[in-house]
Amino acid sequence: MVKAIYDFDVAAFGAEVSPYFEGGAVWGVGVSGGGDSTALLLALVTAGFGEQLVALCMNNGWGEADEEAEAHVRALCERLNVRLVVGQGAGYPQSGSWEAIARDERMSLFAEQAKMLKLAGVMLAHNAEDVFEQMLMRMGRGAGLAGLTGLGADTTTQAYGDVTLRLVRPILPVTRGALRDFLVREGHAWYDDPFNDDDGKMRGRIRAVLPALLAAGMTLDGVLSCVAALEEAEDVVSCELSVVSNALSVEEGVVRFPRDVLVRLPVELAVRVVQAMLDEGRRAAGLPMEVVRRGKRAGLWGRICEAETGVSELGGARFFWDAGVVRVTF
Repeated sequence: MVKAIYDFDVAAFGAEVSPYFEGGAVWGVGVSGGGDSTALLLALVTAGFGEQLVALCMNNGWGEADEEAEAHVRALCERLNVRLVVGQGAGYPQSGSWEAIARDERMSLFAEQAKMLKLAGVMLAHNAEDVFEQMLMRMGRGAGLAGLTGLGADTTTQAYGDVTLRLVRPILPVTRGALRDFLVREGHAWYDDPFNDDDGKMRGRIRAVLPALLAAGMTLDGVLSCVAALEEAEDVVSCELSVVSNALSVEEGVVRFPRDVLVRLPVELAVRVVQAMLDEGRRAAGLPMEVVRRGKRAGLWGRICEAETGVSELGGARFFWDAGVVRVTF
């Protein structure tokens, strides 16, 4: 069973992350001013990597709270002698998901600075409770296997421009309480973002009930172990997908995949093949990558299974199929 860490040992942490800094590699660190990111930055500096860090802070422009958070981060970085880059957001959104907009602004800043400063990647301060919260949120939204695997410890994303961005989460097993205990021992304050506890948002409501779930018998050890098992299953599916994808072809901008193979696949593999077809089509058309919701991909696959011939649209693409092949064009 995977164990949550309730006592944060900085010396052990430093030894664990030291390979990331070999050869003088420089890393960005996402710093919001909250307890988690403040603890991560302080731990990295305490472990001796301060000269190889660039703190990255996004001020979304949502009012006084963002200004106070930025001021805290500026003071922290000055105290720790860490280089800081602050991004400016577009202001409080009038519509759409505030979480999604904030995430996109942060990730755009990370990708931009990773390219400009030649960063090895960006380290993020997600912790054990974040894994629990994320899993509950994704379950509530009907996520598939890939969504339920949680926050990967070391992942890459290409969803932001032409940058392949490496994201490392070195304190995933550490509890929120252990990180704050570390800050108290070291005499460092942090800034609590009121948006995190906003009960008008899904994350805030889940965070509010988390203590009750833990008191009812759910444990962080159990959740972390469950996520680890899902990650192993995800690895198996990904390996199988790499084999199945050999049947995919692209010719003159048209993506093709045998219909008889697609309809026989388990749904988890089928929806990934559909996404792979969209990705190849976008690549051929010179369009940016875009992930279509799993439920919509599953719906298209169901239509392809039910009718031997048909036409449908998904993710800006047109799918044509007959008894022999499924074609995708943009």
